[in-house]
Amino acid sequence: MKDYAASVSTDAATAVPINPPAANDFDAFADDVAALVDELDLERITLIAHSIAGGEAVRYLSRHGKERVARLVLLAPTTPMLLRTDDNSNGAPMESFEALWAQWRRDYPKWIADNVAPFFIPETSPAMMRWGGNLLQTSLPIVLACARAMVEADFRRDAEDRGSDPHHPRRPRPLGPDRTYRQTFGRAHSRLKTPRLSGRAAWSHVHSRG
Repeated sequence: MKDYAASVSTDAATAVPINPPAANDFDAFADDVAALVDELDLERITLIAHSIAGGEAVRYLSRHGKERVARLVLLAPTTPMLLRTDDNSNGAPMESFEALWAQWRRDYPKWIADNVAPFFIPETSPAMMRWGGNLLQTSLPIVLACARAMVEADFRRDAEDRGSDPHHPRRPRPLGPDRTYRQTFGRAHSRLKTPRLSGRAAWSHVHSRG
């Protein structure tokens, strides 16, 4: 049986989802991944997820099981929880997110233009920067709905369901005796600022240790 790599990018916020706009939540995102995996009858897949899609991948495991997954790579994930609450003091206050979303409502294209360059490393070509900016050009209601879902999501129970240490939800145990789960800390959020763990490099990194 061959191994497969399924790259779960920040698709929830940068593309029209399979589900209707009313279903912009992580259960729906995970169900979309499951529908694709089942339709293609994939086995021993490697899920490589960046940013918001980290929650999508984790929810897929807790909602649909790990039987088809051999490896999981999370790049700058938003798990286990972004929002500050009484029992999550490390999160950011909702006011910070609301202020960001207010900027998006005023002029989302301008916000993209202002933030494209800082997202990339200095030697990135203008063409690559334009490509990155184009990925964000989608329906503002969908962007806002996905952003709110990301901020309000709590993946701590998902972490427990997949066997993580409840005191260290970012340090999960292996998926199983013949599976591995690896996560790298201390990198910038942009996957394009992490060349050793992006694209082919990420896949090579997994294979070299898996």
